[in-house]
Amino acid sequence: MKLFVPFAVLCLASAAAAQDQQSYTQALKSVEAKMDRGQWQKASDGMLKLLQENERATYVYLDKRRILQDMERITLFLNYEAPTADDVVVGKVKKYDALKGKLEVVFFGSELASFEHSRGSYAFPPRFTGSYSIEMKGEHYPTSEPIAFYIGWTTDHPWLVSFGDHEYKPTIAWLKGDRQTEVLETSEKQPIKPGKPFVVFLDVKKGKVTAKAGGKKLMSYKRPKDDYGIFYFMGLTDYELESMELTIKGEVDTSWIAGMIDEVMQDKRSEFEQHYSAEEELPAWLFEEGAAVEASGKPENGGSSLRGRTGAGSKSKRGRGEESFRIYPGEKLHSSEMEVFNDLREEIYNRASEVDEIASRIESAAEEEGLPSFAADFLRTELYSVHGNIEGAMDAARRIVKACPEHQPSVILLAGLLGRMREFQEARTILKQAQNRWPQSGKVVEAMVDNEILDLHLKEAQQLVREARSQGILGSEGEKMQEQIDKAVSGPHWPKTYRFQSKHYDIQSDMSEDLCKEASRLLESAFRSYSVHLGRIKGLEKTKFRVYLFSGEASYMRYAEDSFGSSRENTAGLYSPYLKQLLIWNVPQREMMFRTIVHEGFHQYLDMVAPGTPRWFNEGMAEYMELYETVNGKFTEGQANQDHLALLMQTHMPLENFLRMPTYAFYQGHIGLHYAQGWAFVHFLRNSGREEKKIFDDLFQGFKNSPSASQVMDSAFADIDLDGLEERFLAHIKMLYVK
Repeated sequence: MKLFVPFAVLCLASAAAAQDQQSYTQALKSVEAKMDRGQWQKASDGMLKLLQENERATYVYLDKRRILQDMERITLFLNYEAPTADDVVVGKVKKYDALKGKLEVVFFGSELASFEHSRGSYAFPPRFTGSYSIEMKGEHYPTSEPIAFYIGWTTDHPWLVSFGDHEYKPTIAWLKGDRQTEVLETSEKQPIKPGKPFVVFLDVKKGKVTAKAGGKKLMSYKRPKDDYGIFYFMGLTDYELESMELTIKGEVDTSWIAGMIDEVMQDKRSEFEQHYSAEEELPAWLFEEGAAVEASGKPENGGSSLRGRTGAGSKSKRGRGEESFRIYPGEKLHSSEMEVFNDLREEIYNRASEVDEIASRIESAAEEEGLPSFAADFLRTELYSVHGNIEGAMDAARRIVKACPEHQPSVILLAGLLGRMREFQEARTILKQAQNRWPQSGKVVEAMVDNEILDLHLKEAQQLVREARSQGILGSEGEKMQEQIDKAVSGPHWPKTYRFQSKHYDIQSDMSEDLCKEASRLLESAFRSYSVHLGRIKGLEKTKFRVYLFSGEASYMRYAEDSFGSSRENTAGLYSPYLKQLLIWNVPQREMMFRTIVHEGFHQYLDMVAPGTPRWFNEGMAEYMELYETVNGKFTEGQANQDHLALLMQTHMPLENFLRMPTYAFYQGHIGLHYAQGWAFVHFLRNSGREEKKIFDDLFQGFKNSPSASQVMDSAFADIDLDGLEERFLAHIKMLYVK
């Protein structure tokens, strides 16, 4: 009995601790849910309460970085009043509906900073999305030239509406391009006198444009039912502008004001971060030196990311001998052999030469320079892995692991290759065995985490990091890993989050639930098209792709920088194959935004079904799908991209070189040509004869079934006359091109 009672007490204590941790986890989720709803005071109260109830608990210290980030966000929005449209527009905003884009704003002559000014013209930045009106008042009607309103700019039907003067009649004209103008309507009336007070008015509706002056109708004309485009005006001198009052009412693209608000918010956030002190907001015990478990143990390789490279000659502090942790397997290398080994690795990762040339050099080093066979095999594994020959890399890696099971880098590399082949369970088994062999290895833990993330098991990845940190395995890198995984799970930190889940997509935004729904309809339509034209993929019916729609470019770039290490400037969207997230920001043209959603959405889809495709196929297919049209509610593909065709009429790459272009080369040099030719070749294969369609089908089926893109390409083009195919390809381009 003396032994039984302590054991029972120990079991009860363990169960209570587990229950406490479970309650804590649920409470933290509840706090973060309040944050997503913009309930900042309730979130603050909830955070402080759960910390009080779980004071000095180990699991709280393991969540320290997450808690710090949450509290910083809570404090920011508790002390920060979100700007309104009137705060960011230089003018007087009388009405604004952020969901529908309905705007009424008044500008005065000295308040045109919100306009884009060039050579006497003043352009109102947002595109109109529906009917609108423009009223201009002033003390002095121009004496040198009449006031002119330009409407429908950036559309196929830009119009000029001139209000005339003593010399010119009021006129509505179509600007046809190449400085050609077609007069559509004129007026004999001219109630305005130069130099005198004036009021001019323009009403732009879905089917008609009406111009008035001094309260009297001058003229009207039937308007084409296309985009409303952008408005700008000309004809006023600086003196005449001083007394001008311009009132604009109508429906505008919400991205203009949303983007300015977003930019202000990010500036405020940066300013806030310079002065914020977490110690002032949170209990002191959370910051005590050496408190509980801070996961300060250092693994043998320092826990640096596996997505980088392990340094040659790394040694173990805790493993079974330093031989296990050298980057190369087998026997020790002499200094001359080590130099050859390092030079070849440098060339592999710098990608300075073609794969065949480097492979030949490895063979030569093994045969003529005495490089041991296992070291040569390790180089082959890395070479083939980098250049997409996954099966070749797998063969070499398996040989090494079979012969040198104690060589950790080869075991980890093999598991990573299995992950790329989506053989996640086999990779799990290998990594679990590796963890038993090297229980204190941070590198093995990171490989396990990577495997779970690639398999979309984010919660499992979170748990692996927490357990490793609690055991002191991961050093400072462990906190960074946990932060990245937490971002993958929670997504962007917005003042308020809107969410809509459809059959295949989980879409979140800081703009509106309606936008999430609209994006989901588009993506689901595209997904159905992928399934019809490319074949249904088993297993995807249970997968929800994650999509984040940002109100402005500033928050989009910040999140990309925090999550991926790059701000991704000059992009409208991106897809992260690692975190499986699709990011889109609210670009000024809604059509462009939706095309970007389709483009990046295809990358997301293809990454799930055929992750090893060459860049020309991946980007070419995304460009091809992007030019969708909706006909009778159905997503249709195959439209011609005249910009791409115009470029290809001037130049192109020989197919032999283009189809074998490695990923790094695709995104260098003439990138526009690479995208254009990728789109054109996909269009050619999918919209020509049976032979071309068979090539496409063989490629796509091969990419789905094999991780080795090079072998798939070899098989698909084995019996094809490439010169003849290129001739037909160029003829296809000429046929599609419209001057």
